[in-house]
Amino acid sequence: MRAFFRHFKFSAFGAAILCVVLGAAILIWPSLSQKFFCYAFGTVLILCGVLQVASYLVAENKNLLSRLMFAGGVIAAVAGVWILFTPNRVLTLTVIVMGVLLLYHGVMDVKYAFDVKAAEGKAGLPLLFGLLTCGVGVLLLVNPFGEHLDLLFLVCGIGFIFDGVTDMFTVS
Repeated sequence: MRAFFRHFKFSAFGAAILCVVLGAAILIWPSLSQKFFCYAFGTVLILCGVLQVASYLVAENKNLLSRLMFAGGVIAAVAGVWILFTPNRVLTLTVIVMGVLLLYHGVMDVKYAFDVKAAEGKAGLPLLFGLLTCGVGVLLLVNPFGEHLDLLFLVCGIGFIFDGVTDMFTVS
């Protein structure tokens, strides 16, 4: 059991460091981060689509599954091209996904706080950190900033840094 908790602490600490790095990258290079998310996502979709279409074209047996893969490949490639040409729409979706991630992580932190309370009796700070992380996730999902993507990404970066730092504090 002790080995499990050591592995859990190592994994949680690694995830916390990744959150801090992601948040810092968003804060240091906000416009570059926005472009990177769009271009990386669009490129990956195009590559996946092209590979699916190519696998259909070289397949000897053109059954229903391979035709569905072909259709999925065409859709993925077209979606990738659309993303490359309309990055602002994708950025809004990216922030929604990040909000969901922070909300999920905050809920997991709250659960962890209740587990700590059951085991040790003290969970005030981890519970507060979890609730604040949930709040940032909800803020990103509600998006009170309208079309101000720079401000939305700033909140996103701060949220990830906050989540990572509080997780490092909570796990150690």
